[in-house]
Parts: sequence; structure tokens; C-alpha cells
Amino acid sequence: MEFDRALDSGTLFRQSLRADWRESRQDNQGIRYTVTSAYIHRLRENAAIRHEVASRYQTKPRTAWVSHTLRARYRRTVRYDWMFFEMSPFIAFDKEYGWHPNPGIRLSLDIVFASDAGL
Repeated sequence: MEFDRALDSGTLFRQSLRADWRESRQDNQGIRYTVTSAYIHRLRENAAIRHEVASRYQTKPRTAWVSHTLRARYRRTVRYDWMFFEMSPFIAFDKEYGWHPNPGIRLSLDIVFASDAGL
């Protein structure tokens, strides 16, 4: 579920809630919820940056928060309108690791295969 609010031209605030249930995880994790708040700002026509805070919660073995993540995502089209490059450095704080900061970076190349992507 997502809630979007345009703040001004080229700027968006998004609040989202995701629930993840898997039969294979039911005994030890239960249902996992992720709450994400994001501020998305268009830099130019083919690029944007997204600042986000995400918190994950699970219902088993005990109901508790299990992680918090701070992330900045830079996304832009690459050569074609249907190809996107994304670079997203992050810092994760996981209960499993005593809430110590765990930095990382994710690089991705996304390709949209559709006759009408509706973008």
C-alpha cells in the first residue's frame, strides 16, 4: 500500500507499507512488515534522487522491530528510455547484529520490457 503526495513540481513524498508472508518462514518469522518513508526529487528529465528511511518488523518469534535502513537512491535513464541505472548507498541497523551500523551499496541496471509501460 502506498500513499503519495506531490509537494511541488518534481518533488514527491511517498509513505508505503509492505507485508510479506511466506509459508516457509511462518514458524520462525511470521509476517514481516516494512514501513518506508521516501522523499523523491527529480534532478532533471532523466534522473532523480530518492532519500528513504525503512523499518522492518516481524511477528515471530516475538513481535519486534528487526531493522532500520537509511538509503539514498540515484536513478537515471541510460542511453534509452527503457534502461535505468541505479546506485544506492545505505546504512542498515539490524537487531541481529546488535544495532551496529552496517554500510553497503547496491548497483543495478533495470530494463523495462513492455509495449506500453505507462511511464
